[in-house]
Amino acid sequence: MPRPMAWWDTCIEAHVAAGAKFLVQPFMGDGAYRSLDTLKRYCEYFNTIGEKCKAKGIRFVTIIMIKNSPPSWKDKRFMIS
Repeated sequence: MPRPMAWWDTCIEAHVAAGAKFLVQPFMGDGAYRSLDTLKRYCEYFNTIGEKCKAKGIRFVTIIMIKNSPPSWKDKRFMIS
């Protein structure tokens, strides 16, 4: 298992043990927005984490900031899982 996923497994277990209903990734970092391909890879990665959370009975949430997004998207939160 790749190291980052092992860290997420530990994180998810800690959230479950604490009785959390959500695990929140508040920001993807500027590097996620370098290209559409990079953003897609982040989404695939976070979808994998979302599946791991779902299997343990909690929800995974991340916030995606999109530059120059339409006003109707202001302060929207996108849930993954």
